[in-house]
Amino acid sequence: MALSRMTFRVTCHLRLTNSGLPTLILLCLLLTGAHKAAADSQNSLYLQGDEHSLNLLPWLQWLRDPEHHLDLQDVQNMEHDFHDTQGRKDINFAYTADRLWLRLTLSSRATIPTDWVLEMQYPSLDHVILYDPQATLSAIQRGGDLVPRNERSIDHLSPAFRIRLEPGETRTLYIQANSQGSLTLDATLWQLESFVISRNNRAMLFSAYLGMLVALGGYNLLLFLRLRESPFGLYVLFLISFTAGAMAINGIGPQFLWPSGNTLSNRILPTGFTLSATFALLFARAFLNTRLTAPHWDRLLLVAAVLAGLASLFTLLVEVRTALQLMSVIGLLTTLLIMICGITCMFKGIPAARIFVLAWGILLASTFVLALRNFGVAPSTFLTVYAVQIGSALAAC
Repeated sequence: MALSRMTFRVTCHLRLTNSGLPTLILLCLLLTGAHKAAADSQNSLYLQGDEHSLNLLPWLQWLRDPEHHLDLQDVQNMEHDFHDTQGRKDINFAYTADRLWLRLTLSSRATIPTDWVLEMQYPSLDHVILYDPQATLSAIQRGGDLVPRNERSIDHLSPAFRIRLEPGETRTLYIQANSQGSLTLDATLWQLESFVISRNNRAMLFSAYLGMLVALGGYNLLLFLRLRESPFGLYVLFLISFTAGAMAINGIGPQFLWPSGNTLSNRILPTGFTLSATFALLFARAFLNTRLTAPHWDRLLLVAAVLAGLASLFTLLVEVRTALQLMSVIGLLTTLLIMICGITCMFKGIPAARIFVLAWGILLASTFVLALRNFGVAPSTFLTVYAVQIGSALAAC
Protein backbone atom coordinates (compact mmCIF):
# COMPACT_ATOMS: atom_id res chain seq x y z
CA MET A 1 0.00 0.00 0.00
CA ALA A 2 2.80 2.38 0.94
CA LEU A 3 4.66 1.34 -2.22
CA SER A 4 1.62 2.14 -4.36
CA ARG A 5 1.28 5.62 -2.84
CA MET A 6 4.96 6.30 -3.44
CA THR A 7 4.68 5.15 -7.05
CA PHE A 8 1.65 7.45 -7.59
CA ARG A 9 3.52 10.47 -6.17
CA VAL A 10 6.60 9.79 -8.31
CA THR A 11 4.43 9.30 -11.39
CA CYS A 12 2.58 12.57 -10.77
CA HIS A 13 5.85 14.38 -10.19
CA LEU A 14 7.33 13.03 -13.41
CA ARG A 15 4.21 13.92 -15.38
CA LEU A 16 4.23 17.46 -13.99
CA THR A 17 7.97 17.77 -14.63
CA ASN A 18 8.06 16.27 -18.10
CA SER A 19 4.80 17.46 -19.62
CA GLY A 20 2.63 19.29 -17.11
CA LEU A 21 5.07 22.08 -16.32
CA PRO A 22 5.58 23.23 -19.94
CA THR A 23 1.83 23.05 -20.41
CA LEU A 24 1.31 25.11 -17.30
CA ILE A 25 3.85 27.68 -18.48
CA LEU A 26 2.20 27.83 -21.89
CA LEU A 27 -1.18 28.27 -20.26
CA CYS A 28 0.11 31.15 -18.12
CA LEU A 29 1.61 32.83 -21.18
CA LEU A 30 -1.66 32.46 -23.06
CA LEU A 31 -3.62 33.90 -20.14
CA THR A 32 -1.18 36.79 -19.86
CA GLY A 33 -1.43 37.47 -23.57
CA ALA A 34 -5.20 37.28 -23.44
CA HIS A 35 -5.29 39.66 -20.48
CA LYS A 36 -3.01 42.10 -22.31
CA ALA A 37 -5.09 41.84 -25.46
CA ALA A 38 -8.26 42.46 -23.45
CA ALA A 39 -6.66 45.49 -21.79
CA ASP A 40 -5.48 46.85 -25.14
CA SER A 41 -8.94 46.27 -26.57
CA GLN A 42 -10.54 48.10 -23.66
CA ASN A 43 -8.21 51.11 -24.11
CA SER A 44 -8.58 51.24 -27.89
CA LEU A 45 -10.88 53.72 -29.57
CA TYR A 46 -12.68 51.97 -32.41
CA LEU A 47 -13.62 54.30 -35.25
CA GLN A 48 -16.36 53.52 -37.74
CA GLY A 49 -15.31 56.41 -39.97
CA ASP A 50 -18.58 58.36 -39.80
CA GLU A 51 -18.00 60.10 -36.43
CA HIS A 52 -17.89 63.91 -36.55
CA SER A 53 -15.99 64.52 -33.30
CA LEU A 54 -15.11 62.63 -30.14
CA ASN A 55 -13.94 63.79 -26.73
CA LEU A 56 -10.83 61.65 -26.14
CA LEU A 57 -10.90 61.80 -22.33
CA PRO A 58 -12.14 58.19 -21.80
CA TRP A 59 -9.40 56.72 -24.03
CA LEU A 60 -6.37 58.77 -23.05
CA GLN A 61 -3.77 57.53 -20.58
CA TRP A 62 -1.16 59.76 -18.97
CA LEU A 63 2.32 59.56 -17.50
CA ARG A 64 4.32 62.19 -15.63
CA ASP A 65 7.95 62.93 -16.48
CA PRO A 66 9.12 65.31 -13.71
CA GLU A 67 12.78 65.26 -14.80
CA HIS A 68 12.10 65.68 -18.55
CA HIS A 69 14.42 62.75 -19.29
CA LEU A 70 12.08 60.22 -20.92
CA ASP A 71 12.09 59.75 -24.69
CA LEU A 72 9.70 57.85 -26.93
CA GLN A 73 11.43 54.51 -26.51
CA ASP A 74 11.37 54.89 -22.72
CA VAL A 75 7.64 55.54 -22.55
CA GLN A 76 6.92 52.70 -24.99
CA ASN A 77 8.62 50.37 -22.49
CA MET A 78 6.61 51.82 -19.57
CA GLU A 79 3.12 50.79 -20.64
CA HIS A 80 2.19 49.66 -17.12
CA ASP A 81 3.15 53.04 -15.66
CA PHE A 82 0.48 54.95 -17.57
CA HIS A 83 -2.62 56.02 -15.65
CA ASP A 84 -6.18 55.80 -16.93
CA THR A 85 -8.37 58.88 -16.96
CA GLN A 86 -11.35 57.04 -15.49
CA GLY A 87 -13.11 59.19 -12.91
CA ARG A 88 -11.47 62.41 -14.13
CA LYS A 89 -13.53 65.29 -15.49
CA ASP A 90 -10.57 66.67 -17.43
CA ILE A 91 -6.83 66.31 -17.93
CA ASN A 92 -5.79 69.56 -16.30
CA PHE A 93 -2.53 69.44 -14.32
CA ALA A 94 -2.70 73.18 -13.48
CA TYR A 95 0.64 74.96 -13.04
CA THR A 96 3.27 72.21 -13.16
CA ALA A 97 6.88 72.05 -14.36
CA ASP A 98 6.47 68.36 -15.23
CA ARG A 99 6.44 67.08 -18.76
CA LEU A 100 3.37 64.95 -19.46
CA TRP A 101 2.97 62.04 -21.85
CA LEU A 102 -0.37 60.88 -23.23
CA ARG A 103 -1.06 57.56 -24.94
CA LEU A 104 -3.93 56.86 -27.32
CA THR A 105 -4.72 53.74 -29.36
CA LEU A 106 -6.90 54.16 -32.45
CA SER A 107 -8.39 51.29 -34.42
CA SER A 108 -10.21 51.78 -37.72
CA ARG A 109 -13.26 49.72 -38.58
CA ALA A 110 -13.99 51.80 -41.66
CA THR A 111 -13.95 50.20 -45.10
CA ILE A 112 -12.00 53.06 -46.69
CA PRO A 113 -9.02 55.20 -45.58
CA THR A 114 -10.14 57.90 -43.16
CA ASP A 115 -8.54 61.24 -42.25
CA TRP A 116 -8.71 62.61 -38.72
CA VAL A 117 -7.43 65.61 -36.78
CA LEU A 118 -6.41 65.36 -33.14
CA GLU A 119 -6.84 68.80 -31.56
CA MET A 120 -5.77 69.91 -28.09
CA GLN A 121 -8.67 71.91 -26.64
CA TYR A 122 -6.56 74.46 -24.74
CA PRO A 123 -4.79 76.86 -27.14
CA SER A 124 -2.26 78.27 -24.65
CA LEU A 125 0.17 75.32 -24.58
CA ASP A 126 3.87 75.93 -25.17
CA HIS A 127 5.14 72.70 -26.74
CA VAL A 128 3.15 69.67 -27.89
CA ILE A 129 4.69 66.83 -29.90
CA LEU A 130 2.73 63.96 -31.43
CA TYR A 131 4.70 60.75 -31.98
CA ASP A 132 3.15 58.28 -34.41
CA PRO A 133 5.71 55.44 -34.58
CA GLN A 134 3.69 53.33 -37.01
CA ALA A 135 3.04 56.14 -39.51
CA THR A 136 4.79 56.03 -42.86
CA LEU A 137 4.76 59.84 -43.08
CA SER A 138 4.67 62.59 -40.42
CA ALA A 139 5.79 60.30 -37.62
CA ILE A 140 6.60 63.42 -35.55
CA GLN A 141 4.33 66.46 -35.58
CA ARG A 142 4.64 69.65 -33.52
CA GLY A 143 2.33 72.35 -32.19
CA GLY A 144 2.12 74.98 -29.47
CA ASP A 145 2.34 78.75 -29.14
CA LEU A 146 6.15 78.63 -28.71
CA VAL A 147 6.55 76.64 -31.93
CA PRO A 148 7.05 78.90 -34.99
CA ARG A 149 3.96 78.99 -37.16
CA ASN A 150 5.73 77.50 -40.19
CA GLU A 151 6.82 74.48 -38.10
CA ARG A 152 3.36 73.59 -36.78
CA SER A 153 1.82 70.49 -38.33
CA ILE A 154 -1.51 72.28 -38.87
CA ASP A 155 -1.86 76.06 -39.11
CA HIS A 156 -4.38 76.41 -36.31
CA LEU A 157 -5.04 78.39 -33.11
CA SER A 158 -4.43 75.36 -30.88
CA PRO A 159 -2.08 72.38 -31.37
CA ALA A 160 -3.60 70.01 -33.93
CA PHE A 161 -2.28 66.97 -35.77
CA ARG A 162 -3.46 65.10 -38.84
CA ILE A 163 -3.84 61.31 -38.77
CA ARG A 164 -4.77 58.90 -41.58
CA LEU A 165 -6.00 55.39 -40.80
CA GLU A 166 -6.26 52.58 -43.30
CA PRO A 167 -9.14 50.05 -43.05
CA GLY A 168 -8.53 47.69 -40.13
CA GLU A 169 -5.42 49.57 -39.02
CA THR A 170 -4.56 50.02 -35.33
CA ARG A 171 -2.06 52.63 -34.21
CA THR A 172 -0.80 53.80 -30.83
CA LEU A 173 -0.01 57.51 -30.56
CA TYR A 174 2.11 59.25 -27.93
CA ILE A 175 1.78 62.94 -27.09
CA GLN A 176 4.48 64.84 -25.21
CA ALA A 177 3.53 68.21 -23.70
CA ASN A 178 4.92 70.85 -21.39
CA SER A 179 3.93 74.45 -20.71
CA GLN A 180 4.77 77.35 -18.45
CA GLY A 181 1.06 78.01 -18.04
CA SER A 182 -1.78 75.76 -17.01
CA LEU A 183 -1.06 72.33 -18.51
CA THR A 184 -4.49 71.33 -19.80
CA LEU A 185 -4.35 68.32 -22.14
CA ASP A 186 -7.98 67.62 -22.98
CA ALA A 187 -8.22 66.63 -26.63
CA THR A 188 -10.81 66.08 -29.37
CA LEU A 189 -10.62 63.79 -32.37
CA TRP A 190 -12.25 65.34 -35.41
CA GLN A 191 -13.21 63.85 -38.73
CA LEU A 192 -11.25 66.04 -41.17
CA GLU A 193 -14.22 67.73 -42.84
CA SER A 194 -15.84 68.43 -39.47
CA PHE A 195 -12.60 69.97 -38.22
CA VAL A 196 -12.44 72.34 -41.18
CA ILE A 197 -16.03 73.45 -40.57
CA SER A 198 -15.37 73.94 -36.85
CA ARG A 199 -12.19 75.90 -37.53
CA ASN A 200 -13.99 78.23 -39.92
CA ASN A 201 -16.83 78.78 -37.45
CA ARG A 202 -14.41 79.58 -34.64
CA ALA A 203 -12.45 81.98 -36.84
CA MET A 204 -15.68 83.81 -37.61
CA LEU A 205 -16.68 83.98 -33.92
CA PHE A 206 -13.26 85.20 -32.78
CA SER A 207 -13.20 87.81 -35.54
CA ALA A 208 -16.62 89.06 -34.44
CA TYR A 209 -15.46 89.07 -30.81
CA LEU A 210 -12.33 91.10 -31.52
CA GLY A 211 -14.31 93.44 -33.77
CA MET A 212 -16.73 94.04 -30.90
CA LEU A 213 -13.86 94.89 -28.51
CA VAL A 214 -12.28 97.26 -31.06
CA ALA A 215 -15.62 98.98 -31.71
CA LEU A 216 -16.29 99.31 -27.98
CA GLY A 217 -12.82 100.70 -27.38
CA GLY A 218 -13.13 103.14 -30.26
CA TYR A 219 -16.50 104.38 -29.05
CA ASN A 220 -15.22 105.01 -25.52
CA LEU A 221 -12.10 106.67 -26.89
CA LEU A 222 -14.26 109.13 -28.82
CA LEU A 223 -16.29 109.81 -25.68
CA PHE A 224 -13.11 110.43 -23.71
CA LEU A 225 -11.72 112.80 -26.33
CA ARG A 226 -15.01 114.67 -26.48
CA LEU A 227 -15.95 114.78 -22.79
CA ARG A 228 -12.54 114.47 -21.12
CA GLU A 229 -13.97 112.29 -18.35
CA SER A 230 -11.53 109.83 -16.78
CA PRO A 231 -13.85 106.75 -16.63
CA PHE A 232 -13.94 106.61 -20.44
CA GLY A 233 -10.15 106.84 -20.73
CA LEU A 234 -9.61 104.19 -18.06
CA TYR A 235 -12.10 101.91 -19.76
CA VAL A 236 -10.19 102.26 -23.06
CA LEU A 237 -6.94 101.32 -21.30
CA PHE A 238 -8.71 98.36 -19.71
CA LEU A 239 -9.95 97.17 -23.10
CA ILE A 240 -6.50 97.47 -24.72
CA SER A 241 -4.74 95.43 -22.04
CA PHE A 242 -7.62 92.96 -21.75
CA THR A 243 -7.68 92.40 -25.54
CA ALA A 244 -3.93 91.72 -25.55
CA GLY A 245 -4.33 89.06 -22.85
CA ALA A 246 -7.36 87.55 -24.58
CA MET A 247 -5.52 87.24 -27.90
CA ALA A 248 -2.63 85.49 -26.14
CA ILE A 249 -4.82 82.94 -24.36
CA ASN A 250 -7.12 82.05 -27.27
CA GLY A 251 -4.29 81.58 -29.78
CA ILE A 252 -5.03 84.51 -32.09
CA GLY A 253 -1.89 86.40 -31.04
CA PRO A 254 0.57 83.51 -31.55
CA GLN A 255 -1.20 82.65 -34.79
CA PHE A 256 -1.28 86.05 -36.49
CA LEU A 257 0.46 88.80 -34.50
CA TRP A 258 3.60 87.10 -33.15
CA PRO A 259 3.89 83.79 -35.07
CA SER A 260 7.65 83.36 -34.66
CA GLY A 261 7.24 81.14 -31.58
CA ASN A 262 9.17 83.26 -29.08
CA THR A 263 8.22 83.84 -25.44
CA LEU A 264 6.30 87.02 -26.26
CA SER A 265 2.96 85.21 -25.98
CA ASN A 266 3.81 83.88 -22.51
CA ARG A 267 4.66 87.43 -21.38
CA ILE A 268 1.73 89.21 -23.00
CA LEU A 269 -0.77 86.85 -21.38
CA PRO A 270 0.02 87.60 -17.69
CA THR A 271 1.02 91.21 -18.30
CA GLY A 272 -2.10 92.00 -20.32
CA PHE A 273 -4.55 90.49 -17.86
CA THR A 274 -2.75 91.90 -14.80
CA LEU A 275 -2.72 95.37 -16.35
CA SER A 276 -6.42 95.01 -17.15
CA ALA A 277 -7.02 94.26 -13.46
CA THR A 278 -5.14 97.46 -12.59
CA PHE A 279 -7.26 99.57 -14.92
CA ALA A 280 -10.44 97.79 -13.79
CA LEU A 281 -9.75 98.88 -10.20
CA LEU A 282 -9.09 102.46 -11.29
CA PHE A 283 -12.19 102.45 -13.48
CA ALA A 284 -14.36 101.19 -10.60
CA ARG A 285 -12.95 103.94 -8.38
CA ALA A 286 -13.70 106.64 -10.97
CA PHE A 287 -17.07 105.33 -12.14
CA LEU A 288 -18.44 104.88 -8.62
CA ASN A 289 -16.87 108.19 -7.56
CA THR A 290 -15.73 106.53 -4.34
CA ARG A 291 -13.66 109.56 -3.34
CA LEU A 292 -16.94 111.27 -2.43
CA THR A 293 -19.39 108.40 -1.99
CA ALA A 294 -17.22 105.82 -0.17
CA PRO A 295 -13.86 107.22 1.03
CA HIS A 296 -12.79 104.00 2.77
CA TRP A 297 -13.38 101.99 -0.40
CA ASP A 298 -11.62 104.68 -2.41
CA ARG A 299 -8.38 104.23 -0.45
CA LEU A 300 -8.66 100.45 -0.62
CA LEU A 301 -9.21 100.46 -4.39
CA LEU A 302 -6.31 102.86 -4.89
CA VAL A 303 -3.94 100.69 -2.85
CA ALA A 304 -5.11 97.58 -4.72
CA ALA A 305 -4.55 99.33 -8.07
CA VAL A 306 -1.00 100.28 -7.07
CA LEU A 307 -0.27 96.70 -6.01
CA ALA A 308 -1.77 95.33 -9.24
CA GLY A 309 0.35 97.79 -11.23
CA LEU A 310 3.48 96.59 -9.44
CA ALA A 311 2.42 93.01 -10.10
CA SER A 312 2.17 93.90 -13.80
CA LEU A 313 5.81 94.98 -13.73
CA PHE A 314 6.78 91.78 -11.92
CA THR A 315 5.18 89.69 -14.68
CA LEU A 316 7.84 91.08 -17.03
CA LEU A 317 10.71 90.21 -14.70
CA VAL A 318 9.98 86.92 -12.96
CA GLU A 319 9.82 83.41 -14.41
CA VAL A 320 6.90 82.95 -16.79
CA ARG A 321 5.19 80.30 -14.65
CA THR A 322 5.41 82.57 -11.60
CA ALA A 323 4.04 85.46 -13.68
CA LEU A 324 1.06 83.37 -14.78
CA GLN A 325 0.35 82.27 -11.22
CA LEU A 326 0.59 85.89 -10.08
CA MET A 327 -1.88 86.82 -12.83
CA SER A 328 -4.41 84.27 -11.54
CA VAL A 329 -4.04 85.44 -7.94
CA ILE A 330 -4.45 89.11 -8.95
CA GLY A 331 -7.51 88.14 -11.00
CA LEU A 332 -9.13 86.36 -8.06
CA LEU A 333 -8.46 89.16 -5.56
CA THR A 334 -9.44 91.96 -7.96
CA THR A 335 -12.68 90.24 -8.84
CA LEU A 336 -13.69 89.79 -5.20
CA LEU A 337 -12.69 93.34 -4.23
CA ILE A 338 -14.50 95.10 -7.08
CA MET A 339 -17.68 93.05 -6.71
CA ILE A 340 -17.87 93.56 -2.93
CA CYS A 341 -17.24 97.26 -3.43
CA GLY A 342 -19.93 97.52 -6.11
CA ILE A 343 -22.52 95.63 -4.06
CA THR A 344 -21.72 97.69 -0.96
CA CYS A 345 -22.15 100.93 -2.90
CA MET A 346 -25.40 99.62 -4.38
CA PHE A 347 -26.82 99.01 -0.91
CA LYS A 348 -25.69 102.51 0.11
CA GLY A 349 -27.94 103.87 -2.61
CA ILE A 350 -25.25 105.14 -4.96
CA PRO A 351 -27.03 105.42 -8.35
CA ALA A 352 -24.11 104.31 -10.53
CA ALA A 353 -23.47 101.18 -8.45
CA ARG A 354 -26.45 99.23 -9.77
CA ILE A 355 -25.42 99.79 -13.39
CA PHE A 356 -21.82 98.94 -12.52
CA VAL A 357 -22.67 95.63 -10.82
CA LEU A 358 -25.01 94.66 -13.63
CA ALA A 359 -22.52 95.47 -16.41
CA TRP A 360 -19.37 94.16 -14.73
CA GLY A 361 -20.76 91.27 -12.70
CA ILE A 362 -20.64 88.73 -15.53
CA LEU A 363 -17.15 89.74 -16.64
CA LEU A 364 -15.73 89.64 -13.13
CA ALA A 365 -17.40 86.31 -12.41
CA SER A 366 -15.92 84.84 -15.60
CA THR A 367 -12.46 86.09 -14.60
CA PHE A 368 -12.91 84.37 -11.25
CA VAL A 369 -13.89 81.11 -12.98
CA LEU A 370 -10.87 81.23 -15.31
CA ALA A 371 -8.50 81.74 -12.37
CA LEU A 372 -10.00 78.76 -10.54
CA ARG A 373 -9.62 76.65 -13.68
CA ASN A 374 -5.97 77.65 -14.05
CA PHE A 375 -5.27 76.38 -10.54
CA GLY A 376 -7.13 73.15 -11.23
CA VAL A 377 -9.95 73.93 -8.77
CA ALA A 378 -12.68 74.27 -11.42
CA PRO A 379 -12.98 71.63 -14.17
CA SER A 380 -11.57 72.45 -17.58
CA THR A 381 -14.47 72.78 -20.02
CA PHE A 382 -15.25 74.99 -23.01
CA LEU A 383 -17.06 77.41 -20.69
CA THR A 384 -14.20 77.69 -18.20
CA VAL A 385 -11.42 77.86 -20.83
CA TYR A 386 -13.19 80.67 -22.72
CA ALA A 387 -14.90 82.15 -19.65
CA VAL A 388 -13.27 85.57 -20.00
CA GLN A 389 -14.17 85.92 -23.66
CA ILE A 390 -17.75 84.82 -23.04
CA GLY A 391 -18.10 87.10 -20.01
CA SER A 392 -16.65 90.12 -21.77
CA ALA A 393 -18.94 89.59 -24.76
CA LEU A 394 -22.01 89.37 -22.53
CA ALA A 395 -20.88 92.41 -20.52
CA ALA A 396 -20.45 94.43 -23.72
CA CYS A 397 -23.99 93.56 -24.79
